[in-house]
Amino acid sequence: MPIFCNRARLCYTRRMEKNALIAGKDAPDILEFADALIQTGFRVAVTGNAGDTEGTQAALIKWNKASAISARSLVIQAETALKTTANTIFYFDAALFSLLYPSMTAAVCSKVLDELTAGFQYLAIETLNRIQQHKKSARLVFIVRNCLLPKDAVFSSLKDDAAGTASPPVAAAQAAFTAFAENIAALIAQNGTAHVLLVSVEHQNAAMSTDASLALWLSEYLNALDSAKTRQNAKTSCTWIKAGAKMPGTFSLFRL
Repeated sequence: MPIFCNRARLCYTRRMEKNALIAGKDAPDILEFADALIQTGFRVAVTGNAGDTEGTQAALIKWNKASAISARSLVIQAETALKTTANTIFYFDAALFSLLYPSMTAAVCSKVLDELTAGFQYLAIETLNRIQQHKKSARLVFIVRNCLLPKDAVFSSLKDDAAGTASPPVAAAQAAFTAFAENIAALIAQNGTAHVLLVSVEHQNAAMSTDASLALWLSEYLNALDSAKTRQNAKTSCTWIKAGAKMPGTFSLFRL
Protein backbone atom coordinates (compact mmCIF):
# COMPACT_ATOMS: atom_id res chain seq x y z
CA MET A 1 0.00 0.00 0.00
CA PRO A 2 1.46 3.42 -0.90
CA ILE A 3 2.29 5.70 1.99
CA PHE A 4 0.81 8.90 0.60
CA CYS A 5 -2.52 8.05 -1.00
CA ASN A 6 -5.69 10.07 -1.53
CA ARG A 7 -7.76 7.99 0.83
CA ALA A 8 -9.70 9.40 3.75
CA ARG A 9 -7.68 10.22 6.82
CA LEU A 10 -7.06 7.34 9.17
CA CYS A 11 -8.71 7.52 12.58
CA TYR A 12 -6.38 7.30 15.54
CA THR A 13 -6.82 7.34 19.28
CA ARG A 14 -5.29 10.40 20.95
CA ARG A 15 -3.19 8.93 23.76
CA MET A 16 -0.38 6.68 22.64
CA GLU A 17 1.37 3.88 24.44
CA LYS A 18 4.64 4.76 26.17
CA ASN A 19 7.14 2.93 24.04
CA ALA A 20 9.73 3.96 21.49
CA LEU A 21 12.15 2.65 18.89
CA ILE A 22 15.22 4.91 18.88
CA ALA A 23 17.31 4.84 15.71
CA GLY A 24 20.21 6.75 14.20
CA LYS A 25 22.32 7.11 17.31
CA ASP A 26 23.31 3.58 18.26
CA ALA A 27 24.20 1.75 21.48
CA PRO A 28 26.22 2.28 23.53
CA ASP A 29 26.09 6.04 22.72
CA ILE A 30 22.27 6.12 22.93
CA LEU A 31 21.98 4.37 26.29
CA GLU A 32 21.93 7.52 28.44
CA PHE A 33 18.95 8.77 26.41
CA ALA A 34 17.26 5.37 26.40
CA ASP A 35 17.71 4.75 30.13
CA ALA A 36 16.28 8.19 30.97
CA LEU A 37 13.20 7.43 28.87
CA ILE A 38 12.85 4.06 30.59
CA GLN A 39 12.90 5.83 33.96
CA THR A 40 9.82 7.78 32.89
CA GLY A 41 7.90 4.60 32.13
CA PHE A 42 8.77 4.00 28.48
CA ARG A 43 9.56 0.62 26.97
CA VAL A 44 12.46 1.17 24.61
CA ALA A 45 14.25 -0.55 21.75
CA VAL A 46 17.58 0.71 20.43
CA THR A 47 19.88 -0.17 17.56
CA GLY A 48 23.39 -1.55 17.99
CA ASN A 49 25.52 -4.67 18.08
CA ALA A 50 25.35 -7.59 20.50
CA GLY A 51 26.77 -6.75 23.92
CA ASP A 52 26.30 -2.98 23.55
CA THR A 53 23.32 -2.77 25.93
CA GLU A 54 24.83 -4.36 29.03
CA GLY A 55 23.20 -2.96 32.18
CA THR A 56 20.16 -1.47 30.44
CA GLN A 57 16.56 -2.61 30.07
CA ALA A 58 16.40 -1.46 26.45
CA ALA A 59 15.89 -4.11 23.80
CA LEU A 60 18.72 -4.28 21.28
CA ILE A 61 18.11 -4.70 17.54
CA LYS A 62 20.78 -4.89 14.86
CA TRP A 63 20.30 -2.52 11.93
CA ASN A 64 22.21 -2.26 8.66
CA LYS A 65 21.48 1.37 7.82
CA ALA A 66 22.45 0.96 4.17
CA SER A 67 19.76 -1.67 3.57
CA ALA A 68 16.07 -1.03 2.93
CA ILE A 69 15.38 -4.69 3.81
CA SER A 70 17.13 -4.25 7.15
CA ALA A 71 14.97 -1.19 7.86
CA ARG A 72 11.86 -3.30 7.35
CA SER A 73 13.26 -5.99 9.63
CA LEU A 74 14.07 -3.37 12.28
CA VAL A 75 10.50 -2.08 12.31
CA ILE A 76 9.06 -5.60 12.62
CA GLN A 77 11.52 -6.64 15.35
CA ALA A 78 10.76 -3.46 17.31
CA GLU A 79 7.05 -4.25 17.15
CA THR A 80 7.79 -7.71 18.51
CA ALA A 81 9.99 -6.39 21.33
CA LEU A 82 7.63 -3.56 22.31
CA LYS A 83 4.35 -5.33 21.43
CA THR A 84 3.55 -2.23 19.35
CA THR A 85 5.62 0.80 18.34
CA ALA A 86 3.87 4.04 19.22
CA ASN A 87 6.90 6.32 18.82
CA THR A 88 9.78 6.02 16.39
CA ILE A 89 12.59 8.44 17.27
CA PHE A 90 15.03 9.40 14.51
CA TYR A 91 18.07 10.87 16.30
CA PHE A 92 20.70 12.81 14.31
CA ASP A 93 23.58 13.78 16.62
CA ALA A 94 25.88 15.92 14.48
CA ALA A 95 28.62 16.22 17.10
CA LEU A 96 28.81 12.46 17.64
CA PHE A 97 28.61 11.69 13.92
CA SER A 98 31.45 14.14 13.22
CA LEU A 99 33.62 12.10 15.59
CA LEU A 100 32.58 8.87 13.89
CA TYR A 101 33.09 10.27 10.36
CA PRO A 102 35.86 12.88 10.79
CA SER A 103 37.59 12.74 7.41
CA MET A 104 36.47 13.68 3.92
CA THR A 105 37.39 10.76 1.71
CA ALA A 106 35.36 8.97 -0.94
CA ALA A 107 34.88 6.01 1.41
CA VAL A 108 33.65 8.21 4.27
CA CYS A 109 31.31 10.16 1.99
CA SER A 110 29.82 6.90 0.71
CA LYS A 111 29.33 5.64 4.26
CA VAL A 112 27.73 8.91 5.38
CA LEU A 113 25.32 8.83 2.44
CA ASP A 114 24.35 5.24 3.23
CA GLU A 115 24.09 5.54 7.01
CA LEU A 116 23.15 9.17 7.73
CA THR A 117 20.96 9.94 4.73
CA ALA A 118 19.52 6.83 3.09
CA GLY A 119 19.23 4.95 6.40
CA PHE A 120 16.87 7.47 7.97
CA GLN A 121 14.76 7.65 4.82
CA TYR A 122 14.49 3.87 4.47
CA LEU A 123 13.36 3.63 8.08
CA ALA A 124 10.79 6.40 7.76
CA ILE A 125 9.28 4.75 4.70
CA GLU A 126 9.01 1.37 6.42
CA THR A 127 7.61 2.95 9.58
CA LEU A 128 4.87 4.72 7.64
CA ASN A 129 4.05 1.56 5.70
CA ARG A 130 3.46 -0.29 8.98
CA ILE A 131 1.34 2.56 10.36
CA GLN A 132 -0.85 2.33 7.25
CA GLN A 133 -1.17 -1.42 7.69
CA HIS A 134 -2.05 -1.31 11.40
CA LYS A 135 -4.19 1.87 11.30
CA LYS A 136 -3.18 2.64 14.88
CA SER A 137 -2.02 5.87 16.43
CA ALA A 138 1.74 6.39 16.02
CA ARG A 139 4.25 9.20 16.02
CA LEU A 140 7.52 9.97 14.26
CA VAL A 141 9.93 12.13 16.28
CA PHE A 142 12.86 13.70 14.44
CA ILE A 143 15.62 15.00 16.72
CA VAL A 144 18.62 16.92 15.41
CA ARG A 145 21.36 17.73 17.91
CA ASN A 146 23.24 20.49 16.14
CA CYS A 147 26.92 21.30 16.38
CA LEU A 148 28.93 24.15 14.92
CA LEU A 149 29.12 24.01 11.12
CA PRO A 150 32.37 24.80 9.29
CA LYS A 151 30.89 27.86 7.57
CA ASP A 152 29.63 29.22 10.91
CA ALA A 153 32.90 28.48 12.69
CA VAL A 154 34.66 30.97 10.41
CA PHE A 155 32.59 33.78 11.90
CA SER A 156 32.13 32.38 15.41
CA SER A 157 33.87 33.60 18.55
CA LEU A 158 33.42 30.13 20.10
CA LYS A 159 36.84 28.90 19.04
CA ASP A 160 36.96 26.35 21.87
CA ASP A 161 33.41 25.13 21.38
CA ALA A 162 33.14 21.86 23.33
CA ALA A 163 30.67 20.44 20.82
CA GLY A 164 33.27 20.54 18.06
CA THR A 165 32.70 21.35 14.41
CA ALA A 166 30.82 19.14 11.98
CA SER A 167 32.78 17.65 9.12
CA PRO A 168 31.49 18.72 5.67
CA PRO A 169 29.92 15.29 4.90
CA VAL A 170 28.11 15.30 8.25
CA ALA A 171 27.05 18.93 7.76
CA ALA A 172 25.54 17.94 4.41
CA ALA A 173 23.82 14.91 5.96
CA GLN A 174 22.37 17.13 8.70
CA ALA A 175 20.90 19.45 6.06
CA ALA A 176 19.41 16.43 4.28
CA PHE A 177 17.97 15.11 7.55
CA THR A 178 16.27 18.40 8.43
CA ALA A 179 14.89 18.87 4.91
CA PHE A 180 13.56 15.30 4.84
CA ALA A 181 11.98 15.68 8.29
CA GLU A 182 10.27 18.97 7.42
CA ASN A 183 8.87 17.78 4.13
CA ILE A 184 7.76 14.36 5.30
CA ALA A 185 6.02 16.12 8.21
CA ALA A 186 4.14 18.27 5.69
CA LEU A 187 3.03 15.27 3.64
CA ILE A 188 2.00 13.29 6.70
CA ALA A 189 0.00 16.22 8.07
CA GLN A 190 -1.89 16.53 4.78
CA ASN A 191 -2.71 12.83 4.65
CA GLY A 192 -3.34 12.21 8.34
CA THR A 193 -1.27 9.03 8.38
CA ALA A 194 0.56 9.74 11.64
CA HIS A 195 1.72 12.40 14.08
CA VAL A 196 5.10 14.12 13.71
CA LEU A 197 7.29 16.05 16.15
CA LEU A 198 10.42 17.94 15.06
CA VAL A 199 12.94 18.73 17.82
CA SER A 200 16.08 20.84 17.50
CA VAL A 201 18.82 20.81 20.16
CA GLU A 202 21.14 23.79 19.78
CA HIS A 203 24.77 23.27 20.72
CA GLN A 204 24.61 26.38 22.95
CA ASN A 205 21.69 24.95 24.96
CA ALA A 206 23.37 24.06 28.27
CA ALA A 207 20.13 22.79 29.83
CA MET A 208 19.81 20.14 27.11
CA SER A 209 23.52 19.32 26.86
CA THR A 210 23.06 15.76 28.13
CA ASP A 211 20.92 13.03 26.58
CA ALA A 212 19.35 12.37 29.98
CA SER A 213 17.99 15.92 30.26
CA LEU A 214 16.78 15.78 26.65
CA ALA A 215 14.97 12.48 27.22
CA LEU A 216 13.26 13.68 30.39
CA TRP A 217 12.04 16.82 28.65
CA LEU A 218 10.88 14.82 25.61
CA SER A 219 8.91 12.40 27.77
CA GLU A 220 7.06 15.28 29.42
CA TYR A 221 6.49 16.95 26.08
CA LEU A 222 5.00 13.82 24.53
CA ASN A 223 2.70 13.41 27.53
CA ALA A 224 1.57 17.01 27.11
CA LEU A 225 0.93 16.50 23.40
CA ASP A 226 -1.22 13.46 24.12
CA SER A 227 -3.21 15.40 26.73
CA ALA A 228 -3.64 18.57 24.66
CA LYS A 229 -7.17 19.40 23.58
CA THR A 230 -5.99 20.83 20.26
CA ARG A 231 -4.40 18.48 17.77
CA GLN A 232 -1.38 19.59 15.75
CA ASN A 233 -2.16 20.95 12.32
CA ALA A 234 0.05 20.97 9.23
CA LYS A 235 1.72 24.24 10.20
CA THR A 236 2.64 23.17 13.73
CA SER A 237 3.74 19.70 12.58
CA CYS A 238 6.34 21.30 10.30
CA THR A 239 7.69 23.63 13.01
CA TRP A 240 10.92 22.76 14.79
CA ILE A 241 10.56 22.85 18.56
CA LYS A 242 13.58 23.91 20.57
CA ALA A 243 14.43 21.26 23.14
CA GLY A 244 13.55 22.57 26.58
CA ALA A 245 10.57 24.58 25.31
CA LYS A 246 7.54 24.88 27.55
CA MET A 247 4.93 22.16 27.42
CA PRO A 248 2.30 22.59 24.68
CA GLY A 249 -1.12 23.87 25.56
CA THR A 250 -2.48 25.60 22.51
CA PHE A 251 0.60 24.85 20.38
CA SER A 252 2.25 28.26 20.68
CA LEU A 253 5.50 26.73 19.48
CA PHE A 254 9.09 27.93 19.62
CA ARG A 255 10.58 28.31 16.15
CA LEU A 256 14.18 27.89 15.11
